Amino acid sequence: MVNVYSINARGLNTPQKRNLVLHEAYRAKADLIFIQETHFKKSNHPNFYNRKYPHNYHAYSKTKSKGVSILISSKIPFQMHQMYADPLGRYLMLICNIGDQMYTLINIYVPNDNQLQYLNKTLTHLLEHKRGKCIVAGDFNSIMDPTQDIARTVKKQITKQQAKTAQKLRDFFHKLALIDTWRAKNPEHKEFTYYSPRHSMHSRIDMIFTDRQTTTSITKAWIGIQNWSDHAPTGIEIARNRATSNIAPWRLNETLLSRQDDQNIIKQNIKEYFKNNKTEEIGPQCLWLAHKATLRGEFIAMAKKKRKESEKQRANIEHKIKL
Repeated sequence: MVNVYSINARGLNTPQKRNLVLHEAYRAKADLIFIQETHFKKSNHPNFYNRKYPHNYHAYSKTKSKGVSILISSKIPFQMHQMYADPLGRYLMLICNIGDQMYTLINIYVPNDNQLQYLNKTLTHLLEHKRGKCIVAGDFNSIMDPTQDIARTVKKQITKQQAKTAQKLRDFFHKLALIDTWRAKNPEHKEFTYYSPRHSMHSRIDMIFTDRQTTTSITKAWIGIQNWSDHAPTGIEIARNRATSNIAPWRLNETLLSRQDDQNIIKQNIKEYFKNNKTEEIGPQCLWLAHKATLRGEFIAMAKKKRKESEKQRANIEHKIKL
């Protein structure tokens, strides 16, 4: 089982709020945590590390606003491949492996105006790099269905413009083949993630989308209660097959370092990695964690190549013996 937890935190610059989100996510047995509005400033941000969630990736803002993070539990077999972080702090995309399954994880905080234009420009571009199964979570600042995703304390008719905008949003996600997981699992229910005092309105603007294949593996989709944040958390549970969940942790085959030629290849790959990836958008901790995952991939590829060479040599020897 992979448990996904997502929340708009409305700022995590105090230790108390960071502890609250981690405590709540841990109680929800979260394996993947998607956080919007961390308000982490790129030039001055807190150390957001916890041994239960040792893999953490962030997109920072230039000011104490916006900001998104993805945290990964120590309980799942995780391998990072690529990261795309928005320099403005509105989205973060990870391409990674959970067990033997590749995933694309996207955390997004959509502006509160021109939402569809932003999604069409940003999400469409990000998904061009998608690999494997896909999870898109975040605060979309928009609704999918005004008849089900809104409740007003003051009675007011749904406008034609609201209905038209929601229809366009549904068409957009349908075109991307992404499913609104909560609505798929709760087709007739009305629950909400945010209350706007200004508009006297409850709405469901925090959502988790997955590709069609992943949606069929979802056993539960839920909305929590508003507690320490002005948004309610959302979550899904994804069933994993036995083979994926019981994968043993990777260990380095030290014989790969016995030859000087192989050592030189690894050294050169390390130099090229830091030369190509050391940018202002990627923090030192993320850079180091991603470097370890990249290096692991190099060793796996090297081991596979040597195994094939060894099998070929053995086959040649057996062939000569038969002759």
